[in-house]
Amino acid sequence: TPSNEWFAMYHKWDIKTSEGEYSAAVAVTDDVDVTEGEVFTGVRPACKAYKVVHTGAYTFLANAWMTAYSFVYNDTSIKKSQPPGFEIYVSDPETTAPKDIVTEVYVPLK
Repeated sequence: TPSNEWFAMYHKWDIKTSEGEYSAAVAVTDDVDVTEGEVFTGVRPACKAYKVVHTGAYTFLANAWMTAYSFVYNDTSIKKSQPPGFEIYVSDPETTAPKDIVTEVYVPLK
């Protein structure tokens, strides 16, 4: 059963080319039997992370990422981790005005 928590997990990201690999996902509350198509199941592992809450249109989401990475990579006391991070889409863009959309950006830490 979908939980209405939509998110994206980034596996690779090249900041110079703005190209990467990611998985678009929805959290579920029950086991899912996947037998057809390009649908996969998995677990988003628990982790410590630096979180930035972005309010506004998705077109400006890069600002939240830059803020998060700037903080994490400039603080030498923070131990960095991989993968690059993930986003949780708190608001439904079909029922929320672009200026009011809330997205949580997470940069994993060790």
